[in-house]
Amino acid sequence: MADVVIGGIIGVIAVFVAPPRPKVAEARTAVDAYLADIAALLRTVADGIGRPDVVLPPRARHPFISDARALLGHVGKVADAVAEGMESVRFNPRARSLQGELGDVAKRRLWATVLATQARALAGSADRLYDREGTPPALPAASLSVLLHDLA
Repeated sequence: MADVVIGGIIGVIAVFVAPPRPKVAEARTAVDAYLADIAALLRTVADGIGRPDVVLPPRARHPFISDARALLGHVGKVADAVAEGMESVRFNPRARSLQGELGDVAKRRLWATVLATQARALAGSADRLYDREGTPPALPAASLSVLLHDLA
């Protein structure tokens, strides 16, 4: 019985005296990488449309569509990194001051998710409208390309 009590006391002391380092930097890095991937997608779309020598068949897709789909794989990883950061701060009495910073990272993650959804929709629209037979879109490909590069 004494073993259990002593082990419990040592466990509690280990958690509160020497808790693991908060994972705020990892969460920030994951969100920054996600945002960089969104910007890279926009640049890829900008570079992938409006080539005069390319006319895609009706069922063919631009190569950037695979990049747009790949963004979905990042959503869970980024959410997990932010959740781990929140837990590492929540259970670390010495890291309470980092909660505000981690809250900002969580807000950036939400905005990144919204941006990723919009970037994927834009990529899908560009895929369906540009480099196809028929009437060209109202916005010339060169103009859209410049706008997307500026946005990225």
